[in-house]
Amino acid sequence: MARQIEGYTPGPWKLIENCCDYQRKDRIVAGQIIADNCDPANSALMAAAPELYEENIRLQALILELQEDLFIEKRKNKKR
Repeated sequence: MARQIEGYTPGPWKLIENCCDYQRKDRIVAGQIIADNCDPANSALMAAAPELYEENIRLQALILELQEDLFIEKRKNKKR
């Protein structure tokens, strides 16, 4: 089963590009500032963290379900 992370700020997180005109840095917010002065090369990935985390949980559950189905199918084939 997927490991749940406690204490993180749930999404969606919003990316504000070039929030500091003089530095050309980004900010990520979700009701509060999550990250500030982010390098634009990394900020989009950071802002996607909640969605990536949820997709990870979904895929781990799917893998577990497929493993269980495969185990059941192998047991059926052994009985034949």
